[in-house]
Amino acid sequence: MLKKLGIGCVVIWLLAIGYSLYKPLPQGTNYQSPLYSLSHVNFYYDLSYIKQHQKVHELRIFPKLLRIIKEAERFIILDMFLFQSTDKKGYPPLANQIVKALIKKKRTTPEIQIYVLTDEINRGYSSHQPYIFEALEKAGI
Repeated sequence: MLKKLGIGCVVIWLLAIGYSLYKPLPQGTNYQSPLYSLSHVNFYYDLSYIKQHQKVHELRIFPKLLRIIKEAERFIILDMFLFQSTDKKGYPPLANQIVKALIKKKRTTPEIQIYVLTDEINRGYSSHQPYIFEALEKAGI
């Protein structure tokens, strides 16, 4: 009896997986973009690694991001995952630098609209409010 129950559960589980793989998507959620051709693409990356017993940080993304913030004219939409300040030694304070750049931009260009989107993990799923978010909110961001 227990064996048949186990087999039945596995069959139901496989059917549920099969249905979820092939069910039609809700109206308006399946968009196929036209094919675009580009002649030049820039790939920006950040690398952190150990070389000769020293931490090395090759930052390419964040300097570009800081320049984009500085040059923005009408709006900034920043979508960040794991956007937290860190006090760990050996790591650059990237979130703090971005927050300072956004606040400076808002002060020098008050009419600019700035939105920061992030995951709830950065607020401990609403268990606390990190100071970087308080600083952004205080600045009107």
